[in-house]
Amino acid sequence: MSLQSQTVGPDQHDVPERQQRCFSFLRPPLATDAIRGPSEAVQYPYISTNNRGFFRCPADRGRGWNFEWTVLNGAGSGISTNDLLFPCSYYHYFQFYMDDVPAGLMVRKLREVRYPTRKAQSACFAASANSAAVVGHGPKGLSLMFVDGHVQFALYKQLNRGTLGDYNLDWTEGGLAGADLR
Repeated sequence: MSLQSQTVGPDQHDVPERQQRCFSFLRPPLATDAIRGPSEAVQYPYISTNNRGFFRCPADRGRGWNFEWTVLNGAGSGISTNDLLFPCSYYHYFQFYMDDVPAGLMVRKLREVRYPTRKAQSACFAASANSAAVVGHGPKGLSLMFVDGHVQFALYKQLNRGTLGDYNLDWTEGGLAGADLR
């Protein structure tokens, strides 16, 4: 199956090629029971730690979503852009590395995920220049990587809203056992 057929659905047939390639290199192997993601990518031998472009979506026109977010919000969180190692467009949702309270870090297990085809593990937050607004893939949805490894541009109307507000998938109702995609 080609990336295009996995990424482009009937409502997204006009998505440019640079947006279709969004998660093409970011599929973590799920060879163990522990959930892995972009933050652990340096542990995989086929990913060069010198290739910082690996963490940037082709649709990201800003400095990298993490830099854009930090410029706007970092002071309140105690971080600055000097604390960031490289630009990154991808975001790994809290539920995959935090406990359910949330009180601290926790190793999560694949067996905790009840709906791997409907549970988003990471999102592409490609931004426009000088903005943390997630617009790199258009205003109608999010480019998501799911626990089963498939990538999809999910329209907002296809997503559950999340417990902390509209489409905040950090805290899906039901935690890892919940579903983000309807």
